[in-house]
This record gives sequence, C-alpha cells and structure tokens, in this order.
Amino acid sequence: LSHYRVDWSMQTCGEDYHMGGYDFKRSNVKGKLMFTYSEDGYEEDGTQVGFIEVTQYRMGYLVNNDIDMLMLFDETSQGYELYEAVVKDQEFDLSGDLQHVERMGVDPAHRGHGLGLFMIEAADHVINGQMSTQVIKPFPLQFEGGPGKNDYGFAPPPTDGSRGSALAAARAKIRDHYGKLGFKLVENTEFMLRSNVY
Repeated sequence: LSHYRVDWSMQTCGEDYHMGGYDFKRSNVKGKLMFTYSEDGYEEDGTQVGFIEVTQYRMGYLVNNDIDMLMLFDETSQGYELYEAVVKDQEFDLSGDLQHVERMGVDPAHRGHGLGLFMIEAADHVINGQMSTQVIKPFPLQFEGGPGKNDYGFAPPPTDGSRGSALAAARAKIRDHYGKLGFKLVENTEFMLRSNVY
C-alpha cells in the first residue's frame, strides 16, 4: 500500500442560519485513490485508480444548536433513506459525527490489495473523529445501473431468471466481508454500521 494515497476534497453545504456563516452541519467529502509508482520510479502526481464518496453529519453540532435532524437529512434522497432506516431509531454518541460511506470503486487492475478497506479506514481515521459512527449500505457494484451498465470492470451480471439469486449471493458475500471489518447489520435494513471509539 506504500504506493497508494487518498487525496481528499470537502464541500460544506449552504449557509448556517444559526451561526451566520458557513454551514458545517453536513459536508460532502470525495477521495481520489492515487497510485504513485511507475517503472521509472516514484511518480509524484500519481494516477487515479479509485474513488470514495462520503457524507459527514456533525451530530454534536446538530444537538447543541437544536437543529431539526429530519430537516437536515431530508435535503438529499440518500440522507432521508439513512434517517428513516438508521438515525431516528439508533442511539448514537451525539458528541461525535455520523459518516455515511455512499459510493466507492477501485479500478480492476488494482483490486485484490485491500484498497477498498484502505479507503474506508482512511475516511474513518482522517475525517471522522472520536466517538463517531461510520455507516455503509453495501451493494455489489456489478449490479449497479442494471444489466451490462456498470463501469467498474466486473463481468456483467446475469440477465435471465437467475439474476435475483445472483444478487442475493453477492449481497451476502459483501456483507460478510464488511462484517469482518467490524460493521454490524442494522436490523430490518440494508445498512451496516460500526462505532469509532478510540
């Protein structure tokens, strides 16, 4: 992993009418997975070989300023789904953040080196803080966008009657993978979460 790094960019969202300045309630964060090695030696700028996209919710900030959580999470469809499935019924340490890993991908030539975990761990330790929670909705990327439409170099999923069973098997496999990383399935949802307590 010494030849890989993640370059981060962060965008705050809107204006904070409670504090009269920037809005730090929610931040969109994107990471570019960069490969910095060539046959000629070290490559300073590197080549992008993957990505990760997360949304960071400042839960302590919301509570301390009496901000309506539903109103905030309802700003995006993914946020609303997260609120309905996880946030409104879970007990979080509200002094920390809630980090939602929304999308992630690694180029086919660079798979098999644990780079997905590398990016998730980087997001957790670089952006998330103490007493925070990380949540993910695992989905096998080869099924994203429908039959034959994924852009991640996977073999296309079946288009016949076996598609449903193939998707179920792929979901079980990816959930098992994240389970080994410390994520636990939220009951009656497709989300998994883990606490970042250190």
